Amino acid sequence: MDDADTRGRQATTYTPGELAAYRDLTQKSCNTPKLLGYKTGTQKRSGLVPGGFIIWLAWEIVPGLRLGDSFGAKPFWALKSDEREQIRAVFAKALLKLRENGWYPWVTRARNLVWHRETQTLYFIGHFSKAGKPKRPVEVRPKLIAMFELAKPDSPDFMRKDDQDQNTSLWEW
Repeated sequence: MDDADTRGRQATTYTPGELAAYRDLTQKSCNTPKLLGYKTGTQKRSGLVPGGFIIWLAWEIVPGLRLGDSFGAKPFWALKSDEREQIRAVFAKALLKLRENGWYPWVTRARNLVWHRETQTLYFIGHFSKAGKPKRPVEVRPKLIAMFELAKPDSPDFMRKDDQDQNTSLWEW
């Protein structure tokens, strides 16, 4: 809301979490698109924040089927049940690797997962948040699988229940 001169005085340098995440995850060969390159710059006087930072990122396009969209996980649920189970197994391993490397997906939805059937690879796409090293072993529990829309709970209040209290036998897998 301030004028350009005021916004320019507030300008700072900054490394966004997205760049830090993709640099680190690419280096550690996690199941994410590889960062191909990035460019940093300074906004011109006509920019929104004169003298402020601007960053461009380029990462690879990963092959495969995106398991969801803004409307849900229809592509995932259109697969045969044995392939869905295979995806869940790969999901658990890939999520644990991300977490062990200090990152976690910012959005937990099927739209942020891409399944490449030929290589049996599941990619996490989108934004990531710094999670730090886990203090104890991380477990991929049913509630977490449901958050990514890879299971359909029998009740909308599944998030409020403790995992030990969940009866998942009525869930759609």
